[in-house]
Amino acid sequence: MSDRRTDLAIADEHATFGVTCRRWNIGLADGGTQRLTRILGYRRAIDLIITGRVVDAIEAERIGLVNRVVPSGTCVQHALELADTIAALPQPALRTDLEAARTGQGRPLDDGLRIEAECFGRSIYAAETLEGLRRFNERDHPDLAPSR
Repeated sequence: MSDRRTDLAIADEHATFGVTCRRWNIGLADGGTQRLTRILGYRRAIDLIITGRVVDAIEAERIGLVNRVVPSGTCVQHALELADTIAALPQPALRTDLEAARTGQGRPLDDGLRIEAECFGRSIYAAETLEGLRRFNERDHPDLAPSR
């Protein structure tokens, strides 16, 4: 069984979202009752699920359904720019942090903290991490141009 997950969501400003199947007496069978409650929290999700109410992109961002709203027609461009930004970052710590967040999702805090510590423990001795620690200690900030 695949776990379809979206870590980040970007919406064009004209986008709308809703559980409109409600209007035709068709229940959710695609995981919507489970995914929406996990993304939005129970009450916000139930509001959308039982009312069939449609929300615009601004409200979707406010309630946490999407992370960013961008001008109409620029969603793909913004998504690609975000992907480039993320891809340009050092990947080992990013990957273990995503692993910890995903694995700990929905578990008790103590379990999540243990998972995070295990992921960190696997990554701390990587060459890339040691280089990052050296640069941090020397105040060699990655966003600053090298001094000449």
